[in-house]
Amino acid sequence: MKSRGTGMGLPTLRDCEAPSPTPESVGPRDLLDDSERLYDGDLVGAIGADPGPGEAHRRELLLQALAAYERLRLREAPDSDPGTVFARWPACTLVATAWLARRTENLATSLEAVLGGPATDWLAGWAHAWRMHPELRDHVHSPGLTAAVMASGAVGSVVGAPLLRLDLERGALVVAFPDERHGASVMVGGGECPRAGGGFLLARPSRIATCTDVLGGVHVVDVVDVIDPLVVFDDTGAQLPAGAALPAGEVWVLHLGTPTADAVDGTWQVLEHATPPVGWSRWWIARVSLAGAAAVRSAVDFGPPPGSWRPVQSTARADLLLGEPIEGLLGPDGEPVHGDPPRLRLPGGVSQTWTIELLRDGAALPRRWTAFGGAVVSLADGSTGPLVGRFRVAASAPGQSPVRASVTLAQGVTLTTKRRLRLLRENGGLTSADVRLSAPAGVLVPSVVSLKSIEMRTSVTIRAADSTHRLDAVVELPHCALRRRVAGENGGWGVRPEAFTLDDLAHGACLDVQLPARLREALGHVPALVATDPAGGREQRIRGARVADGVYRYRLAELLDSVRSGGSLALSLVLGDDFTAQVARIRGSAVAEAVLRRGDELRLVDRDPAPELVVRVTSPLTPWLRPWEVTVAPGESAVPLGPGYVHGGLLDVRVGAPHLASRTDRSFRIGDPNRVPTALSGVEFQAASYLAGQAPPPTGVAAYRLLWAAADAGGPATDAGSRALVTQECAAVLGEHPYAALVAGARTAMPAHRTVPILIRSGLAAHRFARVDRPEAITPLWESSPLLSLLLTSPLLPYRSGAVDWSPAELSTEEALLLDAADRYVNPAGLEILTGERRWDGPVPAQPLLDVADAPRPVVTAALTGLDELRAFAHASAFGELFSVLTHVRAPGASSPREASLGFAIVARLAAHGNPDAAEVEPGLRAAWLAVVAIDPGTAASDLALAEYLVSHWHAHRA
Repeated sequence: MKSRGTGMGLPTLRDCEAPSPTPESVGPRDLLDDSERLYDGDLVGAIGADPGPGEAHRRELLLQALAAYERLRLREAPDSDPGTVFARWPACTLVATAWLARRTENLATSLEAVLGGPATDWLAGWAHAWRMHPELRDHVHSPGLTAAVMASGAVGSVVGAPLLRLDLERGALVVAFPDERHGASVMVGGGECPRAGGGFLLARPSRIATCTDVLGGVHVVDVVDVIDPLVVFDDTGAQLPAGAALPAGEVWVLHLGTPTADAVDGTWQVLEHATPPVGWSRWWIARVSLAGAAAVRSAVDFGPPPGSWRPVQSTARADLLLGEPIEGLLGPDGEPVHGDPPRLRLPGGVSQTWTIELLRDGAALPRRWTAFGGAVVSLADGSTGPLVGRFRVAASAPGQSPVRASVTLAQGVTLTTKRRLRLLRENGGLTSADVRLSAPAGVLVPSVVSLKSIEMRTSVTIRAADSTHRLDAVVELPHCALRRRVAGENGGWGVRPEAFTLDDLAHGACLDVQLPARLREALGHVPALVATDPAGGREQRIRGARVADGVYRYRLAELLDSVRSGGSLALSLVLGDDFTAQVARIRGSAVAEAVLRRGDELRLVDRDPAPELVVRVTSPLTPWLRPWEVTVAPGESAVPLGPGYVHGGLLDVRVGAPHLASRTDRSFRIGDPNRVPTALSGVEFQAASYLAGQAPPPTGVAAYRLLWAAADAGGPATDAGSRALVTQECAAVLGEHPYAALVAGARTAMPAHRTVPILIRSGLAAHRFARVDRPEAITPLWESSPLLSLLLTSPLLPYRSGAVDWSPAELSTEEALLLDAADRYVNPAGLEILTGERRWDGPVPAQPLLDVADAPRPVVTAALTGLDELRAFAHASAFGELFSVLTHVRAPGASSPREASLGFAIVARLAAHGNPDAAEVEPGLRAAWLAVVAIDPGTAASDLALAEYLVSHWHAHRA
């Protein structure tokens, strides 16, 4: 803060006693800062000392500097804190103001002259600085300090109020200031009281004592009222205020004359008589115990009437006597509801008057009445109608601890039921119950209230007939309840079985079970929790621990490994020898636990509610139908069935969560395995009957597309042998008419890798077609099934080899179009092999096919046998060059599935091109070929196509 316009040049602080001939000057701020540091360490000494000329000059300059800054604040920042300047330099404010006060009769007037305006803010700032330095209070008589305290209004912070005391050592009544140095005089009845010890002696009774302190302050102390001549002191001699309750222990009683029996409500015990104080000769004083007294008062014979009762603090409290609540009926916040109005037992005697208030929730004013101590009062006393609602009760009396309570009332209402205890049901929920309510005239209640199995409680309204008073209550019988607890957080209580997940178990999941007192008494022990899988094959028991009254906690983390390894678990509580109740379910990683058929739709049981699910439905008896696939929204469980699937026969249902990798897909088979869908055509019904084991396989061209699907699916059986038999029987029928079978298979658009096993089993992979009878019928099949179309087109492939003997000019228009279609759908590498532009050097061998342990699997054993026969054929035939690049020919015992598959495919296509040796060997290689295809099905189709190109090239260029 910079001074502007004051023109103030102040001498330096250095050597103020002897100014330099060439005086320096400092600004007001430097003067104040230096002085603040100078005084702050010893304010008492600075204020009390007599300053020399230099110091006196400094203090005069401080007054001018403070005034200059205060004027600057008022001019530049009138809205700022009025104490800003004085709070910045509190020591300077205290010293300079006290210095001015010692040299003037009116400090406020002198400050106004220095400041040039009102000094109110200055004095308030000085008082604030005074309060910041309590060490100055013991030096209030320092020069100027008393006047400054008086002028600033800080007297209360210096002088405490005087008190009437009983000087026990001298046996006198005195008026004493908290600090004896602060008392100046005490006047009683126009006369001045002499000093005695640490106070002023009261030599005669008086109603008041007028006290003056050293700062001129006047205080009035009440002594004794001649109309009520009783003064009571505590055991230290301090006067007890007239309006305060007396302690129930020892006190000193000063009374005009000897008290009569009417002076005590109850009894007191006189412990010690004392000589009356000096000047109080007609008075009685004694140390008494008020332990047996309820109140005391002044009471003398032939004197003034008895005074007001002064209550004695009682250790007894008023009791709110509550009857038994209405069992099964609760208030809005779960509090008990009472049918009988409570009563108040009031302690004390007739000397005490209790004030009782009863306030209904929502009412503007309470009902208020009084009663004497020792009475028992009903809250219904004086009521004009039945008490219905929530009430606040308050009772108070002088000297007594007040009593406050809340109570919910439905006066006269009763509740009856045949089911006093609601147990958990076997499949979840509680046993249902009917409750009857009755009430006296003037109270309206429903006669019957029903509690459903899924309800813990139900709401009910109770009304007073002649008013708007009502109680929104709850009917809730003692019952069991369940609560889930995960990661230390409690859920809400309920009665439905709780659901837990693997994640919940990993975060310390617990199941809390609440059992009513009657059930706990009947059981006599903590019931066990039993965990079982849906099939009942596993059982694990968990012990509960008591965590609260009637609440038992079962820790489920120990089931984590069981759920991970075995799937979902059902949790049941054992409530008796032959009774268990389902209380929870722990869901494994599966997306659903079961699938049920409900008319024309499916229902997912215990589905994972979070993810979107995809349900795929197929029929083992009608595998030619397109699979029915439905997306099920989160939380939904209904799956509508499409045409062809609304029947009671077998259905295979796969449920998955494609967008949630942590959930395991589940497959279910439902329906009657012996029921053949009736809404089928003749040949479809015959095929379905065959798959159901009720008829032979169908024959005829119309059945071929069905047989392809049946051979691929393997029928409804689950064992490998039965499925292989169905596949073989269907393949055998297909092999009876190769051309029609391949055309039918191509029209099914079955993926190529799934057709290869059927081609092998049926012999179609090695069947020779001497010519293409109807090329125009085969051309459109290339789009749906290139592999089967390649086999049908094989007689014409040499015309794409470029060989001289196979001139494309010989082709008909339909045959040329068929080869054009082949060019569009085949891999260019195949055509390059066919023309000889690319030589097949064989693939890089992968893992050896026959690298097995001492006891190879049957499928590998079959492959071993087939490889030996394949090697023998390759070395003995004229087609060794076709096999020369394959390691299973060059190095016996080392082979990859790809090379073995290609070798078998070459033999089959050689047989198809008319080689009699290959045709003789090929049937014996089928089992080995199927074994290799089963190991690596992904490349079997391309191997068969590659073999066709290799053999066609050989046939065109070498034959």
